Order: sequence, then structure tokens, then C-alpha cells
Amino acid sequence: MPQQQWLLGLADGRRVACRLSDISGHLAVARAGAGVAGLPRFLGDVDPDLQRLEPDGKPFFRDIWLLVHRDLRRSAPVRVVIDFMAQIVTEQPALRLAL
Repeated sequence: MPQQQWLLGLADGRRVACRLSDISGHLAVARAGAGVAGLPRFLGDVDPDLQRLEPDGKPFFRDIWLLVHRDLRRSAPVRVVIDFMAQIVTEQPALRLAL
């Protein structure tokens, strides 16, 4: 996975304490003080128990995809949700920034 490769590059040969595949696990381990985790800023920056570290190299970016079945994409309730999510991502800089 690209995020794991990015984190391993940041580790630069240092020992990796654990490997997790879900974001909630990364958050829990970081909050427990077990080391560095790759968290989106909208999760890490609001947690007073965590401190953001700026990477020496290139930051990691992840695309956000919203998938909708073609038969539902013009449905009024679904369209409201799609438009709301697009607005939130556009208005919230932390959702557009790198890890």
C-alpha cells in the first residue's frame, strides 16, 4: 500500500513496532505512545494527545473517492449528500492536505 511504503521510507531503517491496516488502529497506537502513525490531519490535529511531525521528505497525499451507483447519482437525497461532502472537502483545508 502506498501509505505503508511512505511510512517505511520515513522510518529510514528504524525498527517498526507494529503494522496496521486500518486508520482507527493507527490512531489508537499513536494515542498509546507506541510511535509514529500516518494519520490524516483532520484526525491527528484535533487530538490534544498527539503531536504532528513534519516529514523531511515529500508528504503523502491520498485521493478521496465517493462512489455512487449510476442509477442513484441523480436521486435527490443522494445528490444532497454528494453536494454536501464536496462542499465540506472544499471548505475544510485540513481535508485537502497531506498526511
